[in-house]
Amino acid sequence: MKEKEAILRLRKRLKELKDSYDLSVAQSFETEKQSGIKFLTFALDNEVYAWPVSHTSEILEYRGITPIPGDMPLLHGIVNNKNRIVCVVNLHRLFQLTQPQCSTTSRLIFTKNLGEEQAFLVDRLMGVYLINTEQFSFHTPVREKNISKYIKGAFYLEDTLVSVLVPEAFQSESSILNKD
Repeated sequence: MKEKEAILRLRKRLKELKDSYDLSVAQSFETEKQSGIKFLTFALDNEVYAWPVSHTSEILEYRGITPIPGDMPLLHGIVNNKNRIVCVVNLHRLFQLTQPQCSTTSRLIFTKNLGEEQAFLVDRLMGVYLINTEQFSFHTPVREKNISKYIKGAFYLEDTLVSVLVPEAFQSESSILNKD
């Protein structure tokens, strides 16, 4: 009898916790709608880009990349991160920028929620900003049509134009890494 009561109390408590969690998740989505989206901003060459924090798993200092032989121009190489082999995408080449000179400010941004984990090598981090979608210009500020699918718009931080990257465009690792 005591065991059944304990199980019933436990089930009731679990339901309360689940309902509380569901409510907090719903409230956080509502807050995001009202206040904006958090973006991690970073520099590539002399340009600034934004990547949603919600698609970032971690950021590490650059400590070297293992090159991969073959003809995959958008692949810098691979890194071992917590016993996982992760491909590092060459955003400089994708966006037709000067190739990076890795330094003490270089970072690896690891993605999440895109299927296979990837990393981007960036010249330096700029910061995390909460951007209201009303600040967006959905006109894509790109030089070449073939890269417009990777950018969904832009916003200004002070006097700096920031191009917003589209996570879904990076979802298919093979389409990125085998792109000519």
